[in-house]
Formats: sequence, C-alpha cells, structure tokens
Amino acid sequence: MFGRVYFYGAPPALFVDRLVLVFGTLVPAIGIVQVGSQSMADRFTYVPSIGLFILVVWSVNDILISTPHKQKIAALLGTAALVGCLAMTSIQIKYWRSSITLFRHALAVTRDNYIAAPVSARL
Repeated sequence: MFGRVYFYGAPPALFVDRLVLVFGTLVPAIGIVQVGSQSMADRFTYVPSIGLFILVVWSVNDILISTPHKQKIAALLGTAALVGCLAMTSIQIKYWRSSITLFRHALAVTRDNYIAAPVSARL
C-alpha cells in the first residue's frame, strides 16, 4: 500500500487520509476507546481488515505480474482460499447449531466470560 501510493503518483494527502481511516477504525478494536460494554470486540475489525485484504491482493498481483501462468496461479490461490473458508465455516456451523452449543463453546474457549456463564446456566 505504501509503495503504491508514493510510486504511482498519488498525493501524500491521500496516503495520510488512508492512514487516519485505518488507524481511526482500529481504535475501538484495540481497546483504546471503549464502545459499549465490551472493551474489545471482533466486530470492530471488519472495516480495518479491508485495507489488509487490499494489501494482500495487490501484493499477490505484483508478484504474479511477471509470471507466465498468472491466471492459473491466481485461480488456484483463489480456489484454495475458498476451500479454506468452506472448511472453517463447516467447523463454526457446529457451534452455532443452538444457543446451548454456542454458549458451551464460548465457555470452553474463554476464561471468566461474564456474558456466557449466566446465559449458559439458564439454558
């Protein structure tokens, strides 16, 4: 991302705007500013991760640009990413089958979960 902004002629102000956007959206994710009852939450990482995904895609494109079979390699990498997402989704679906399995899993993978413990006790 840094290389693209300066080497392809984008103005430095655009680079600063992007930095402010990425780091500004990371503030609730890393817990500097608490939003709601949770000091950190995964939902705050969605917007900042867009920049990381763009960085990965552009980097792969830059690496593959000089490769003779770049379309086949890109298709293979994309297919591998989709298969990985499919595998992880099938694992996560088992936890989301019911409220009981969801909160039992939450208790199994966390310590002192003050939200999952009382809800799990009521189920």
